[in-house]
Amino acid sequence: MTRRLDLAIDSNLDDVCLIGLVINEICEFARIPPVDAYQIELCVVEAVNNSIRHAYGCRPGNIVRVAVEVGEGELRFAVQDTGKPMPARLAASLADRSRALEFDESDVKSLPEGGMGLAIAARVMDQMNYSTSDGCNSLVLTKRIPHT
Repeated sequence: MTRRLDLAIDSNLDDVCLIGLVINEICEFARIPPVDAYQIELCVVEAVNNSIRHAYGCRPGNIVRVAVEVGEGELRFAVQDTGKPMPARLAASLADRSRALEFDESDVKSLPEGGMGLAIAARVMDQMNYSTSDGCNSLVLTKRIPHT
């Protein structure tokens, strides 16, 4: 049985913490270990932040939606906006998870100050898919979990 929850917030960075709180509770419901739950929460929050920052240019008055599905053996989060689509180069790189981190991880000085959200999600989540259709951008993050 798949359970579904639809969330929506205004494109205000101050409201993103509300999404994080709900995602954390969903992970607890799905019996996700706390460290894994924190990582999943971080990925979804980063995706929402990216929608607000990059798709909407930090302009309030727009909606960011997160469709959550708790199914047999997986959690799925679809972060959706109607703003500027992700650059094609970046969207294409999601398919090649090995290219997610294009710097020397062992060299702290080479770590970029920003742009780590998708790289972290590529490491934490089991699948990431991005699409845009009819003016709606959707980043779907999937994590396999023990059956709930």
